[in-house]
Amino acid sequence: MRVTIWDMDWFYDFSHIPNHRVMKISSYHKQQNHYINFVEKERDLKYTFDIMYIIRENTHTPFPSAKYVDKDNIKMIGREFNFYDNWWSTTAVIDMCRPDYTLYDVGERNAYGNAHVVQFLHKGKLLTKKQYYINSAEKHHKKTLVVDDGLWNLKKETILKIFKELKSLKNIAFLKPISLNIILSDQEITEKFLKLRYSAKTFFNFINDYGDSFQKVKDIIDFIKDFRDRHYVKLKGINVKSVTLDHWKERENGIKDLNRVLKIIDYAKKNKVKIQIEAPYELRDTPHWIFFDILDVWSKYSFRESFIETMLKSTAEKYNIRWYEVINNPAKWSTPRADLLIYLMSNYPQIAIKYGGRKWGNNFTNIKKIDWNAVGKYTDYRLREKTIQNIQNTIANELAGG
Repeated sequence: MRVTIWDMDWFYDFSHIPNHRVMKISSYHKQQNHYINFVEKERDLKYTFDIMYIIRENTHTPFPSAKYVDKDNIKMIGREFNFYDNWWSTTAVIDMCRPDYTLYDVGERNAYGNAHVVQFLHKGKLLTKKQYYINSAEKHHKKTLVVDDGLWNLKKETILKIFKELKSLKNIAFLKPISLNIILSDQEITEKFLKLRYSAKTFFNFINDYGDSFQKVKDIIDFIKDFRDRHYVKLKGINVKSVTLDHWKERENGIKDLNRVLKIIDYAKKNKVKIQIEAPYELRDTPHWIFFDILDVWSKYSFRESFIETMLKSTAEKYNIRWYEVINNPAKWSTPRADLLIYLMSNYPQIAIKYGGRKWGNNFTNIKKIDWNAVGKYTDYRLREKTIQNIQNTIANELAGG
C-alpha cells in the first residue's frame, strides 16, 4: 500500500514541532510494511497513493484545495475539517504505536523534534497498551513531551497513575496547557506534580481555571514561584480577569475591581511572576473601560514599569518630560490616562500609593518626587485641604507599614 502523509502546518512553516499524530500514523503503516510518502516538497503531492492523510491543526495554515475534499481515500485530520465527510481522527491502535522518530528531518538540537513522545489517552480514556515510546536516537537533550489533550479532565486516581509513570522520566514538558484548578485543588496532586523532573528553561503554559480573587491568584503565584524555583523553568503569563463585578449596577464596583487587580499585580511583581490581566471584551462591560484597558496592555508589554509610570507614559513622551513633571503640573493633565490617574490619586490615594509604585521585584517608582499639593488641585477648591490631608495620612500610614 502507498501512503501519502501531508502535515500542512510543517509544510507551510506554521509549526516547527513534529506532529505526534503524524509520527504515529507513519509508524503504524510502516509496521504493516506500507510505503510512506511524507510530503516535503510540492512534487511529493503528485505521487499516486492508495490512502492520503492531510493534517492541519494551525488556523493560520492555508486550507487544502477542493480536490482533496470528500474523497474516500483521503483522511483529513484537524478541528476545522470536522464538517467534511472525510474528517478523521486516529484510532486507539494508532495512538498506542511507537512514534516514527525518523519521519521528520529535524536538527540535532531541536529539543522538541528529538523528544520522547508520551501519549497516555485515546479519546479521553487511558490506553490499555503502549508500544515502547523512548526515542533511542543519540540526539541532544531529549525532552519527555506529554502530548495528551484532556489529561486534566481525568479522575484523581488516573492522574496520579500517570504521574507515577512520569516519575521515572526526565526533562518532562507538556504540549497542552496545564490546569491550575486540578493542580491546586488537591494537595496530593500538587505535591506529586512538583516532584516530577521537568525540562529546565522550557516554557510551561498554565491555564487559570482556578479563580480571580486575590486569595486564589495569591495561591497561584505562590505555586508558580515554587515550581519555577525548584525546576528553573520558564513560564507564560497567568491570565486574570480584570472585571468580576457589575460596574453598571454600582460604579464603586469598578474601584473594587481595580483595587483587586492592582493588589494582585503588586504581589506578582514582588515575586517576579508575570500576570496577564484580561481587558473587558467590550466597551459596554464597564464604564471604567480605560482603567482596565491599560491594565491589559501594561501587564503584557510593560510589566517592569510601575502603574503610575505606565498611566503617564504617553503624556510624558508627548511633552518630552518626566512622569512626575506630568503629575506636578495641572496643565499637563488633559490626556485621558493622566486625568484618570490624578483622579485616582486624589480620591483613592490608598490604592495609588500602595500599589501604584512597584516596578519589578523590590524596585519602586520614587513617589517622593510627587507634589501632592498639586494633586490636591484636582478636587474642588472647597475640598482641597481635606483631600491633601487624606493623602498625607495615607502616605504616613504606608510608610509606617499600615
